[in-house]
Amino acid sequence: MSATCRRNGVVSNEFTAVPPRTLLSGALFCVAVSVALLLPDVFVVHLLGYLLSSFLTIGLVAMFRRLDTERRGHVGYVAQPRLDLSATVLAGSGVLVAALHVWWIATELAG
Repeated sequence: MSATCRRNGVVSNEFTAVPPRTLLSGALFCVAVSVALLLPDVFVVHLLGYLLSSFLTIGLVAMFRRLDTERRGHVGYVAQPRLDLSATVLAGSGVLVAALHVWWIATELAG
């Protein structure tokens, strides 16, 4: 974010609002770690992977959506449409990886 904003060649002191990319980076990290946690056959590891890929990932994506929607009301908002698609893909990936962890946990408890 910068203190000045350039629009149509005119510099002003308006606030420039951008989407909160850091939250999506955190969600991507959670999904990547959760995918890595699919490899070991340890109950606690799969439970941690489930928590990372479900609650934390979806929570970060939800926080991104809320802050992004709030920032869209600012005059100096700089839209980045691909981030909306990225947020949707990350949420879906989190649910998919969480389902894989739940499947392993259910199979372990049933056996």
